[in-house]
Amino acid sequence: MLMKENLVANWIWFFLFQTLPKQASAGTNWEYALKTHLLNVSRYDPGVRPVSDYFSPVNVFLNVALNQILNLDGRLQILHCSLYMRLKWKDNGLRWNASEFGGVDTIRLPSVAVWVPDITLYTDVRQDHHDVKRYNAIVSSDGSVAWNYPFIVRSSCNLNVEKFPFDEEKCILKFGSWTYDGHQVNVTNTYPSGDISGVVSNGEFDLLSMPATRNVLYYNCCDAPYPDVTFTIHMQRRSMYYMINLVVPCMLIVFVTSLSFYLPPESGEKVSLGVTVLLTLTVFLLLVAENTPPQSEVVPLISQYFLLAIILVSLSTAATVLVVNLHHKGLHGEKVPLWVRKVVLNGIGRLICKKKLVMEYSKMANCMDKAQYLNGSYIENEDGAPSLKRIRTRINTVKSGIILAAQNGSLITPKFSELACNHDKTHEDSLLDKTLVEIMNVLRGIEQRIIDEQKREEDRGEWRLVALVIDRFFLYLFMVATVAVTLWIVICVPCIFPSA
Repeated sequence: MLMKENLVANWIWFFLFQTLPKQASAGTNWEYALKTHLLNVSRYDPGVRPVSDYFSPVNVFLNVALNQILNLDGRLQILHCSLYMRLKWKDNGLRWNASEFGGVDTIRLPSVAVWVPDITLYTDVRQDHHDVKRYNAIVSSDGSVAWNYPFIVRSSCNLNVEKFPFDEEKCILKFGSWTYDGHQVNVTNTYPSGDISGVVSNGEFDLLSMPATRNVLYYNCCDAPYPDVTFTIHMQRRSMYYMINLVVPCMLIVFVTSLSFYLPPESGEKVSLGVTVLLTLTVFLLLVAENTPPQSEVVPLISQYFLLAIILVSLSTAATVLVVNLHHKGLHGEKVPLWVRKVVLNGIGRLICKKKLVMEYSKMANCMDKAQYLNGSYIENEDGAPSLKRIRTRINTVKSGIILAAQNGSLITPKFSELACNHDKTHEDSLLDKTLVEIMNVLRGIEQRIIDEQKREEDRGEWRLVALVIDRFFLYLFMVATVAVTLWIVICVPCIFPSA
């Protein structure tokens, strides 16, 4: 029976060696024979590490070629990119003599049929894992195995958005064996950096570098080391998009706010402009919040600028309300307090180069202060305004003229003729004096109303001057604060001033 089995085996080997050369002329039989030889179940098991000594590790060399940065979700802090994984190791069970198989020194074998390391991306956040087993492994006659396959990565990335949108981000891709420790699979980076020579340009980020480092960690659960290879994708954000759509419009809006100080208070649009600008900046701040992670460790640079701009606009709106209130304060007949005159008109007014206007109003106020009543008559002002003394003189002149006209008979009015004829009589004289006194009282009342109106107008003008001085003071203060904030933001941008 044993001799019969040996005879059958010899016939099979004879048949193979007789037919393979004939099929080799067709060009595919050596590869098939080699595959059959290598993947023979009796000699090779893909579930067992390809080492002759159990205590010897399999040295796996890992390298990554970055193809494209697809997206960096700033709010979720997830990096989405395309990689080419490149793994190499030695498999002693996949060696052969190329001369025995028609000179075939390399062969492509299904990765499910050979042993492959379970290299895993530790920072992966995908729910559906990519099937990489469908990509073949390239095996050489000396037992070297190269396994290259594309890999779509969705990895967590801790962003530092302090300089947003002028920030530089570093996303870590950590690769290592999931089940083998360092005594069984020793993972090492092939090169000191990843391959970025064929990177497809990204519209949002510029790739700066991709260094690779090997780390060996020890966990509390196990005494064995766990090596990993970490690739750091170092990239810089292209800020032109945010400059055009956020930063520059914000700067223009803030500077437009200064125009509200040039609007006359009586127009009623000063406060409306400030509130409109405030709402606009709030919308811009919401747009920034949509592109940055909701974290409290740092506040983005652009958010700081928008926040300061909102504070400035809010203060300018409050200042505008104060100016409008002061402008209309004189309508109620309230006088400007002395301390307001000293602080605002004499102090701030001279400081902001409104000295000439302040002096003119001060001169008018002093003229009004010099006007006073003396012995029942109003002393004439320096500007020649009518006084009671002058009016009384004119009334006496009119009275003498009426008497003379009555004596000459030139008055056609019967009443005045009668008075002229009897002007020597005491009764008629008393009636005429009473009439003239009434006329003078009426004129005195008119004069007093004119004086009061002039005084109220002076008070209103003085309040308007106070409002004007404060308005200009807030304008200069707002402009200085705006320029200071803008310069501070510009200096903090490292891409403009690297020394900062």
